[in-house]
Amino acid sequence: NYFDTVGGCTFVDRDFESFARADGSNVPAGMTPRDFNQHIVDDHRTTLQQWNAAAMEYLFQSVKPIVVQEAHRQLLDMFPRGIVPPNLVTVHIRWGDKGSEMELAGISEYLVATQTIIGVGWDTEPQHIYLATEDPLAIQEFKAQMSPNWTVYV
Repeated sequence: NYFDTVGGCTFVDRDFESFARADGSNVPAGMTPRDFNQHIVDDHRTTLQQWNAAAMEYLFQSVKPIVVQEAHRQLLDMFPRGIVPPNLVTVHIRWGDKGSEMELAGISEYLVATQTIIGVGWDTEPQHIYLATEDPLAIQEFKAQMSPNWTVYV
């Protein structure tokens, strides 16, 4: 099960708050999320997979079982064998009702942010993007302007 705990990840409970503060005050300038993950791996002598698993354990530790079951069901709907592509990037575009509260970011801002998260190879290596949105126009625009080496899952 994709959402099972992996055990042996107790360092997260003790140190999670020091890893990435919400204000970013302990993240070196210019460091991408991938760089930061590697920084954590290097500092704690663990693998990136263990770090990511531990972070997910921490985030999901108080989620009700029914929510985890639904997430697992949706995972199997999206990826029938339950195998998520490596380095999947999730992009959430909330255009719908958010426009009444603030100016909405254009699709180009989402694309640039996605490129930044991916880093080197965003335009040459195969990339996997999970696009979460309720707006069909967002899907259409994202797909029309994305790099041809990207595979988008909606």
